[in-house]
Amino acid sequence: MDNAPGGNTSAFSESVKSLSETVGKVGQQQMEIMSSVMKTGIEMVEPITKTSLDLAGNLLQSVNQALQGVSSAMAPKKQV
Repeated sequence: MDNAPGGNTSAFSESVKSLSETVGKVGQQQMEIMSSVMKTGIEMVEPITKTSLDLAGNLLQSVNQALQGVSSAMAPKKQV
């Protein structure tokens, strides 16, 4: 083994440095992927939520109109 300057110790240090940089890059890429997946998920949920709320509102309006029709049909008519 060569412990002289520029020998195996230097190569080992370079290897450790390179490995550290690679691990850092992989970690950063994983965070970017997670962020992208979360953003895509939110972008998909927004229109579904809006559509669901619109549908629920329309359903309630239809039920209300039906109840008003039943109520007016059952109400006694005023005679003139």
